[in-house]
Amino acid sequence: MLSKLSFTNILLIFVCLTSSIDELTASEADIGGKKEGYECLLCTFGVGLLEQLGQVHNESITVTLQRVCELFGDVKYRSACDMIVRFIGPKLVKLLYHRYTPDIVCARLSLCPRLSDGHSPKCRLFPDYRANGERQAKPQADEPEKELLLFDLPSICSWPGAQFFCEHLDRVHRLHSPLFDFDQDGFSTTETLRGSAWRGRDCNDENSSFHPGARPLNQDIESDSNCNGILGVDLRTGQPYEKLFCENSQPRGLMIIGDSAGAHFHFPEQWLDARLLSRDLLTHLPYVVSNEFDWPMMSFTTGYKNITWPVVDGYAVSVYSFLKHRNLCNHRDYHNLGINGAKARDPPTYIRNMSIRNNRTDYPLLLFYEFVGNDVCNWYNDTEAHMTTPKQMKKNVLETLHILDSLLPSGSHVLMTGLANGSFLWEGLRSRHHPIGRLNRDVRYPEFYDFLTCIGANPCNGWMTTNDTLRRITTERAEVLSEVIHNVARAHRHHFKNFDLDYISCPLTTIVENWVKHHGKKDIWKLIEATDGFHPNQLAGNLIAKHVWQHMKENLPHFIGPENPHNERIAAIFGDQGGYN
Repeated sequence: MLSKLSFTNILLIFVCLTSSIDELTASEADIGGKKEGYECLLCTFGVGLLEQLGQVHNESITVTLQRVCELFGDVKYRSACDMIVRFIGPKLVKLLYHRYTPDIVCARLSLCPRLSDGHSPKCRLFPDYRANGERQAKPQADEPEKELLLFDLPSICSWPGAQFFCEHLDRVHRLHSPLFDFDQDGFSTTETLRGSAWRGRDCNDENSSFHPGARPLNQDIESDSNCNGILGVDLRTGQPYEKLFCENSQPRGLMIIGDSAGAHFHFPEQWLDARLLSRDLLTHLPYVVSNEFDWPMMSFTTGYKNITWPVVDGYAVSVYSFLKHRNLCNHRDYHNLGINGAKARDPPTYIRNMSIRNNRTDYPLLLFYEFVGNDVCNWYNDTEAHMTTPKQMKKNVLETLHILDSLLPSGSHVLMTGLANGSFLWEGLRSRHHPIGRLNRDVRYPEFYDFLTCIGANPCNGWMTTNDTLRRITTERAEVLSEVIHNVARAHRHHFKNFDLDYISCPLTTIVENWVKHHGKKDIWKLIEATDGFHPNQLAGNLIAKHVWQHMKENLPHFIGPENPHNERIAAIFGDQGGYN
């Protein structure tokens, strides 16, 4: 019900979206340019959703604003909420009284670019007139303005009250290591904020020698130093269980270094549908924000958790889950180092300072190197000029591999993936409505893509575009860069001291091609995140995990190790081995 919502809740959702999809590795100039576009997107979506809520529940903007802060029980949140409402509420009421579209409202608020007339929107997401069932909407300004309503608003994060939320989000989205890690071993007992949702849960956060993936101390006779839930002594043989079950089983951990696809970015589409939005849908908002809108616990690499919430419903199939069930000694040894917006140039700038692995005291790793799109995707108008070149890609890949060779334990394995062919995005979505346009059936993905480009907030101008030529150019560059990675893997397969190296064609592209063979192009949309029209969704992630695992079983069995013959006894004695939380 609309009475259970507030404008500030809607604002908070979109402040979160702005922060989450901003590239954390961009230069200061890049970030400044993009934030202007994302503030326009935030405003347009927020006002559009607020307007639709009034339409669905037959309530005015004034009534909605009167209920604005009821969901915030905490005094700090309620105070911040009151400040935001007092600042923006009267301006919104004045503008929406004239039945302006969200595009016009946000241009008048100075949050979206204007034409040379000084008040009309340069970019439009919504049409000027919108159908509402059988009723045709009236013109947007059916009553003449007595005065030209223009407001010169500062950046959203400068608004009274909004700074409180923005500072929290900024702290969250600049994390690459656990915020709460008292022994500084790279692992945490907290789930969010780069904690156990991203890396196996620490079993002793006061001793850095205790963490997932560690070789057991004193065979874990008394304490579980590697957090896999196996400890103690078998009374029949007198041998420690770690020695009996794990020592000769070739344990290994699973790690991914990659981008938002590897971290499994997911912005709930229900938050953009006025017919569905309710207080229940916002219950897990702090959890989602604290994980950067990523769901690594459900990703194709490190997923381990099945979640049934109103904003996400599905089971996770992952390479880690396959690896763990092949050898239960691998329990909790997963590490997701995916970063939203990351490119192949970025790992050398952050992995040196991260607690990846102790190459003297930890077990080997199976590491995925996965950057599927950001080296060809960017928000610039001259997008081709800002794509990674083949020369740059080779340099970036080799630099990362040399750093990894100094960090990984001997006996590790690295599997590199190529870039995706993102042309399937257009094929799958061009005739479908975006979630913000479902109610009135007035915004399709081509309009969404063009709007993002116009405001300078398109994360991939090369593929998320109506321009056939640009999509072809982007695909060609992705193919060239994939070949660079493949050539590096071939030439350096056994070059490094601590790991061997192999390559797999982008599994996302492979599963899309297989999907089309069985289901046709019209159902490609079922593999794509609806809100951003860009990322692989949960179904796609599950299919990717199955494909990658099968590839390794058939072609790289030494990457995954043998099946542990003691799995049944481990399960019988230790149950779920302490679980994950």
